[in-house]
Amino acid sequence: MKKISILIVEDDLVFCKLLKTYLSRHDCNVTITQDGVSAREEFKTHDFDYILLDYRLPGCSALDLISEIKNSTNKSKLILMSRILDENLIFEAQSLGVQHFLKKPFNPKALIILFQQTSISKVCSS
Repeated sequence: MKKISILIVEDDLVFCKLLKTYLSRHDCNVTITQDGVSAREEFKTHDFDYILLDYRLPGCSALDLISEIKNSTNKSKLILMSRILDENLIFEAQSLGVQHFLKKPFNPKALIILFQQTSISKVCSS
């Protein structure tokens, strides 16, 4: 079975490394970017099962990136992370195609559970 591929777009390097280490131990292929420019390069040139985006990114809005992803041929499932998830943000993100939301801080195990619940043919091991 093919591993789940994940793009993490997060400017907090320590948090990125924590997520990458945890998800890699669960047989997921993880790519990290820390800004919108790098994220654009990745999602335009690689296919990911999931793109995990922090709401606040240097130099661009996560919602702008989400709009670009949805307007491309990319079929990744989108997960938005934020310390603050208010109703307006959730509504706007959902209207752009975000399927899932995670309030920071969160336990990385929540991602494995989410992947297991939403993945049809690929499963991260637990």
